[in-house]
Amino acid sequence: MQRFDFKNMIKTYINNGAYGAALMSAKIGLSFDFFQPEILYASAMLLFETGFILEAREFYRQSLIQQPENEAGKKEFLSLFKVAFEHPLVKA
Repeated sequence: MQRFDFKNMIKTYINNGAYGAALMSAKIGLSFDFFQPEILYASAMLLFETGFILEAREFYRQSLIQQPENEAGKKEFLSLFKVAFEHPLVKA
């Protein structure tokens, strides 16, 4: 079975300024396989840019959960959402 390439579709939509279509494609792709940190991140940025801040924060958080060593992402998370990233299963 051949897999559909959601990453390229999302990139194409973003390059064409079709952010709603890019976000819908990302959500569809995630419904098939949620463990795609790049698509979660793209979704977070699309949601942030369109004003859906709480949803953006959750998508970004899910992306970072899948990439626990992403220090640059954690800094960006703090910068965007004004709260530090906390992994729900790891207590500091």
